[in-house]
Amino acid sequence: MHQTLHWILENEKSLNSHYRSPVDFITVRGTLVLVMCTPYAKGSYHSQWEICATKFNGTIYFSAIDTDIDKAEQTNASLKYLLCQSWGYKFEQYMTTDTIDGNPDIWSTTHQLEEYCVMLENILNSHSLLYKAEIDAVVPHRFPRPGSGDTTCYTELKTSRSLTTIAQDYNFRRYKLVAWWAQSLLAGIPEIICGMRNDNGIVHSLKIFRVNSIPNEVK
Repeated sequence: MHQTLHWILENEKSLNSHYRSPVDFITVRGTLVLVMCTPYAKGSYHSQWEICATKFNGTIYFSAIDTDIDKAEQTNASLKYLLCQSWGYKFEQYMTTDTIDGNPDIWSTTHQLEEYCVMLENILNSHSLLYKAEIDAVVPHRFPRPGSGDTTCYTELKTSRSLTTIAQDYNFRRYKLVAWWAQSLLAGIPEIICGMRNDNGIVHSLKIFRVNSIPNEVK
């Protein structure tokens, strides 16, 4: 949230000229995803969360905070969990470059510390929203007109274990794919590129999920 507040301070004049009245809510995408997915996460720890909110000059600022369950998950994270995180970062390294048609820097040791974020505005019923979202990559040669607000040039990069059983497929669609859908929908991202990996972290195939088609896939 501190990055969002810093951006607001840096862009205070342009925001005041853009909005005739204060924005109703300012937050980060992760918090919105958490709330959106709660009805579909019944019975899992993802349905338990705490959100702090404060109202300042007519705007409500809110963000999720770590619960005791979250802290325990982080403290007691298994080696397998940490490996899965590392594999996800490595997949992003292999799939992205600094320049169009460049070569990926697969030896960088700071990739997981780097991020590119955008500020997005949206409307929920009659309420205005302003929130930050991290972007994984830009699709080459799909750049929108500057200032248009078009985010379809962005894409989301994910990894998942190859699904070999009905139970694995069910859990993937019920929990993981729903979260991916919410995350991408809020940023206007049209597709998710997923690396299907084995238990050793080796990606053997890619699967493209069209965000608009996911609701039908998870029914």
